Amino acid sequence: PGARFSAAPATLAFVRQHFGPDSFSIRIAGPEVVMADVEHTGQCVYRAHFRLRTAGAYGATGEVTYANYDAFNDKDNRWHPLLNETLFAAPVPIVCHSPPSEDTTALCDGGGSAGRWVLQSA
Repeated sequence: PGARFSAAPATLAFVRQHFGPDSFSIRIAGPEVVMADVEHTGQCVYRAHFRLRTAGAYGATGEVTYANYDAFNDKDNRWHPLLNETLFAAPVPIVCHSPPSEDTTALCDGGGSAGRWVLQSA
């Protein structure tokens, strides 16, 4: 199913399973700035993972950068243009309540600060 964006069957299967047809850029900005890792979970559902270590108010912004597997297309022998389509009308608020511990891997506690939300495209 879907576009044939590569001549390599293993590449087609891997990208379809792990990345899906669309590519995103999700930025969480506040006392620190982090980029989320976006995971395709199937059925056009994507999950954004991020870690916040500094307490405070944040805002998440996002863009669709590519659609229809254009980010992975190696058959056209050309660069596909960035879409840069805004995902949210305004930054999505996120609050990280507690300061991190001495453990450098500790996450802020509270709200969405553990860093996972799911977006479903239409």
